[in-house]
Amino acid sequence: MTLLTLRQRKWVWLFAALLLVVAGALLMGKSDPVAPAGHRVVSFPRAPRDDEIRRMRDRHLPVSKASLASPGAPAKPRDPVLAALPRAGKTALVIEANAIRHSPIGELLIQCYAREGENVFARVREESGVDLLTDVDRVAISEEGVIVSGNFKKARWEALPADSTPRSYGSEGVSYSPAFMESTGDDQPSAPGQALGRWGDQMILVASSAGQLRSIFDRLDAKGHDEPPAISEDMTYGEIYGLLGSDALAELFPPDQAGLTDLLRQVAPQVELHVDARDDVAIFAHVRGRDRAQLRDLEKAIAGLLSAGRLKAQAGDDHGLQDLLDLARVVPRSDGFDLELALPLPFLQKQLAGACGLPGAGDAQQTVR
Repeated sequence: MTLLTLRQRKWVWLFAALLLVVAGALLMGKSDPVAPAGHRVVSFPRAPRDDEIRRMRDRHLPVSKASLASPGAPAKPRDPVLAALPRAGKTALVIEANAIRHSPIGELLIQCYAREGENVFARVREESGVDLLTDVDRVAISEEGVIVSGNFKKARWEALPADSTPRSYGSEGVSYSPAFMESTGDDQPSAPGQALGRWGDQMILVASSAGQLRSIFDRLDAKGHDEPPAISEDMTYGEIYGLLGSDALAELFPPDQAGLTDLLRQVAPQVELHVDARDDVAIFAHVRGRDRAQLRDLEKAIAGLLSAGRLKAQAGDDHGLQDLLDLARVVPRSDGFDLELALPLPFLQKQLAGACGLPGAGDAQQTVR
């Protein structure tokens, strides 16, 4: 079994990559012709909704007192996925895979991967015992690697290569990396290469090194420093949420905007990102920084870029792009500014139909199994 190899993990990035590419097309004033979006009213995610608050509470798990580094430390319930994330770093994103899977854009993505000459989902299920469409709940991405949460009781771990002998660690950790026992016990690996592991039957971990896999296990067992996770619970709203490094955001801007991208990297090393994908896709980025004057400069520059895109679309009689850019705006805030981008479902249907070779996207609700 090859769980979450680079080839099999590409579906994890497809949705996030799609959003970034399309958003970049908006900022650069480039896009395929699309039908006008019309005067749509898009709701941007700004705070947890009632169902997301309930979801957050339902995910709390108690920490075993036996696993605590200090016997007297409080065993406060917490979200294990957030607890597993690194405490530092520029990027930490969580994708609510199960929620997206049941959204209109998720159904389109399923159709896309079912048309690659073979059913990717059926192949992964047959090889690994993991059903990507029903067993996966969330996917968390950081510089340390990928964390996949869900129900993996049927995973066929025995099908891993012979040198992937399971090694238990902590309360529920199991490593399948030969280098795991050789790691130094901190974030510095003694051997390079990815390390595969699991935490009980609810998490699959693909760390960038054996040492980092050990660090993830330690955080799950509440060992080490009691620092807050990169993503706090009050940030867990939307279908994608977390922190995105400005280096990734800089890729959205045109090559001739080097001054703007340099300013972005300098002013805001990371931004808080939320994506609502329940119907239309609404992208909300909260840009904050310490230098208010530089933030204002960045705010004005991005607003100017959007305005230039609107003028270019108007001059080119591209009503579809003009409607899309009318849904994009910069909103000043006391601690920075917000960048809002809305991608209506008809626009995404057309983009995916072209990218995936779908004959039509009108049947987006079809279930592929």
